[in-house]
Amino acid sequence: MTKPPLHYRIAQRLGLVGHIGYSGLVNGPLGQNTPSPLYTFMLWLLKRGERRKLRQADDSYKNKLDAAINKVANEISSHSALPLPTNGTWVDSNIVLEPGDSITAFAVGRLFFSKSMEISLGTQTCIWYRIGTGNINRFSNNFELISSDHSGPLYFCVAEPGAFKSQAGDPNENRLPYKKTGDIELRLIRWKQAPKLSIKAAAEIEPSVFGDVYQSLSTCQELHHWRHLWRTGKSDIFSVDESDGSISCRTHGDIGIIQYPVDLPLDKDLSLSWSWLVTELPSDISETIRHTHDYLSIAVEFDDGLDLTYMWSSTLEKDTVFQCPLPWWDQRETHWVLRNPQDGTGRWFDEQRNLLEDYTQAIGPSVPARVVSVWLIAGSRWQNIRGSCQYRAIKLANAEETVVVHP
Repeated sequence: MTKPPLHYRIAQRLGLVGHIGYSGLVNGPLGQNTPSPLYTFMLWLLKRGERRKLRQADDSYKNKLDAAINKVANEISSHSALPLPTNGTWVDSNIVLEPGDSITAFAVGRLFFSKSMEISLGTQTCIWYRIGTGNINRFSNNFELISSDHSGPLYFCVAEPGAFKSQAGDPNENRLPYKKTGDIELRLIRWKQAPKLSIKAAAEIEPSVFGDVYQSLSTCQELHHWRHLWRTGKSDIFSVDESDGSISCRTHGDIGIIQYPVDLPLDKDLSLSWSWLVTELPSDISETIRHTHDYLSIAVEFDDGLDLTYMWSSTLEKDTVFQCPLPWWDQRETHWVLRNPQDGTGRWFDEQRNLLEDYTQAIGPSVPARVVSVWLIAGSRWQNIRGSCQYRAIKLANAEETVVVHP
């Protein structure tokens, strides 16, 4: 393997990009046609004021939330405040749930990696919980409706997506190299009536706070046969568009990855085809460093643990190939730019890719045996810019069979 150029090694030391060397990789991809990560970093620094304005728009939410809770006190059986540390430790809420119990949790504050550079995550991305020794779950908004199917104490933790190495919540060693700060608090509510009834009543009294909570109970159509990647946590980003049956993707300050399991040999005939329509991109500078790595894409996972993701980019040329800049992912994920705004947003594009040819070109000649899942990926957590797109007609096909992932 060739030695990375000096500017790339400096970027590695600064924590902007990942490390080279996953299985099967021959000469990269350090980044084919990508700008210097140091140049992208400077562009990102110049947008610090814009990130601050977006972040400050959320600062008044705490007072607004507490006032709203007071207004709906007649609907509440009990409520408490719980401050959370930002060092990644699990905190006992002193609440024990039994099967069928539920809690509505609201989160306020932000997790800061650097206040001076305005690197932070909203609570919809960094609050995790578990019940007893059960699996971890992540908030999908700044509120979460927590229901229990088993007995156990309720624990919470503040951590970035990818911070855990197991679904039990054990910390991952490959975490972002920053000392995290922030004032994050929860408001934990037990309702007097069934949650849906009480939340509906609360939404009628204070719709600006509880309206979104009530809407989340009834409007989101889940995708059948898809699962959330536990490392990034569940999200409300993906749903079925009732108007045409396509998969709708809406991201704003969050991240989501959903997976559709398949099992097909990676032979010379295997292709992935789909149609997509992008209306908004969640970044306006190159997505090749950690703090600008907000994007929309479709991906395939192979049985060697690697994945190849086809993405829209805000600025990169088509057929740019680069390695994911994030910890852990830098050893597993390769990005291939298929589209950019020069193609035109707001219109459908049909795509078809030969997966064996693309794997060999982008990753290397040591080819895996099978394709094991199709992914949809959306992220906007770093820059807090809205992204939106739709997918339809997703299928895998070879000479012998066709697997329809989504019609």
